[in-house]
Amino acid sequence: MTIFGKIRKFFEVEEKQRSNELINSHRVISFNELEGKIDEQSKILAETELKIKNGILMILDKFYKDVEEAITNLDNVDLSKRKEQERIKIIVEENKLLYKKYLNNLVDNLRKEKQDLKLYINGLYSAINDFVKTSKVSYEKATYLIGNELRDIKEIIRKLGEEIHELANVNKEVFIKEESIRKIKFHFEELEENDTLLGEVHKKLEGIMSEIENVKIQKKELNEKISNIKNSEDYEKDIKDKLLHHKRLEDLNSNIYKIKNKIDFKRLSKIFHYDSKKYALIQDYSSNFKRAIENDSNLEIVNLLEPYDSSVDLINELKQIGKSVLEFKNPFISRVDKEISESEETLKKLDIVLHGLQTELDHEKKKESKFKERKIKIVGHVMKLCVLVFPGYEITE
Repeated sequence: MTIFGKIRKFFEVEEKQRSNELINSHRVISFNELEGKIDEQSKILAETELKIKNGILMILDKFYKDVEEAITNLDNVDLSKRKEQERIKIIVEENKLLYKKYLNNLVDNLRKEKQDLKLYINGLYSAINDFVKTSKVSYEKATYLIGNELRDIKEIIRKLGEEIHELANVNKEVFIKEESIRKIKFHFEELEENDTLLGEVHKKLEGIMSEIENVKIQKKELNEKISNIKNSEDYEKDIKDKLLHHKRLEDLNSNIYKIKNKIDFKRLSKIFHYDSKKYALIQDYSSNFKRAIENDSNLEIVNLLEPYDSSVDLINELKQIGKSVLEFKNPFISRVDKEISESEETLKKLDIVLHGLQTELDHEKKKESKFKERKIKIVGHVMKLCVLVFPGYEITE
């Protein structure tokens, strides 16, 4: 049996043993166990790849010896006894030497090892293909006079390519598993990153929901406070005070109207038309009596009326109404009103805060949904790849 035959049989036996193990047992791997199982499988593949590489090196050792022997045979070819023209023999000799140069380059390139098995095998294919292309012309010219020796070398190289290809083909499952494991490990990194981001979102969601709950508690307390105020004796008293205030304000407005009708504003306007300031004051009182009194804190209108209106009662009424208007100038706001108003204002602010928190909550929930969907997608990719890495196994979530 040839060296390659022994190597091939070795890997075929190993593959048969693995197949028998799967037939005789039904195995289950949970997703949580998967990372550890992948590491175990990586170690097994590393050992298998080492055996494949050693097998390739054994094939190459045989190849180097065969090539060395073939080159010796090529060197022993004597063209001097051939009857062809010297020019032809020179061309053939030159191309024989050129072919030997390419052959030596091939040997040098085949000796360049790479750590990654797939890259190593691809490098061997590349070296053989490059040799075939670059040596084609010199081979064709040299075979004009040299046949068997060059064909022997060509056959040795052809066999090398076939043996490497067959060895790789026998172990193609190894390369499929290796590539699948590389992708699975990449997806594990994606999952870890996704879980980290999902954890951050969950933490943020907890914080937002806690804030929302706190705001709702504050709102409930404020509503209860407002309800308690409105059910209190102070609130009832406050309503009565408001009604009384309203009644007094109505009386004041009625008195203002009566007093205004007692004053002859046209007459006053004619008397003081020469004084723009006094004329303007009269016009203010004529157009809006109550507002004019509010603005005329010193009651300058009395100084204009006294010399031209002898009614002492009117003057006294006007002075009294002036005091009353100033007294009612500011709206009636009780302590209870103020307390309710402040609570309602706080409620409005809390509603704004709650709306903002709810918007933020919705945004984070969308992110959470996105990361969950991404996780399902990644896990799906991993499960599909696991079929290639663990054929015959059941992978459960």
